[in-house]
Amino acid sequence: MAWAALGPAAIACSTATLPRDGVQRPRDATFADSGIPSGGFVTGNLEGSTVRTDRRAVAYWFSGIKQGFLGVEAQDDQWQWVLVIRNAVGHWTCPADGSIVLQPVDSSASGLSTSATGGACAFEVTSAPEVGGVFEGTFTATIARLTGTMRAPAAVTNGAFRVPRVADTP
Repeated sequence: MAWAALGPAAIACSTATLPRDGVQRPRDATFADSGIPSGGFVTGNLEGSTVRTDRRAVAYWFSGIKQGFLGVEAQDDQWQWVLVIRNAVGHWTCPADGSIVLQPVDSSASGLSTSATGGACAFEVTSAPEVGGVFEGTFTATIARLTGTMRAPAAVTNGAFRVPRVADTP
C-alpha cells in the first residue's frame, strides 16, 4: 500500500489534470486481490471535478500512525486518496485528528495535501468498527500542492468514504 505518499519528499512535481465530472472511467476488470473486499470508495469534489476512487479501498492501522487512528486509501487509474483519521465516531479536525492527501497514480504530478501550507480538514466519522466492519463518514478539506509550482489551496467539498476495515499491518 502506498503510504510513502504521506511524506512530502515522496511526491514529485508535474501538471496532471483532474478528470471532469460525468466522465465514465472503465473499471479495472483485471484487478484481483482476494485480501481486499470490494465495494469501498473515497470521493470528493475538487475544483468542479468529482474524484471518486473505488479500487483497493480499505481502512487499516499500520505502525506508521498513532494508536487510535486508521489509514484509509482508495485509488483509480489516475488518483489515490490517502486519509488518516481518528478511529472513533465523532467530529474531528486536522491536523490533530487526521490528514488528507490526494496524489496521482503512476505519475510525476505533485500531490495535494492538508499538510501543505494553507491546508485544513474536518471529518465526521459515522461508523468506526473493528476489523470486518465498514468504516465510513464524510469530510471537507482545503488541500494545497506539496511540491513544485505553488498555487492557491483548493477546497474539497462533498467528501465521503465507505471502506472495509481490514486487518492491521505491522
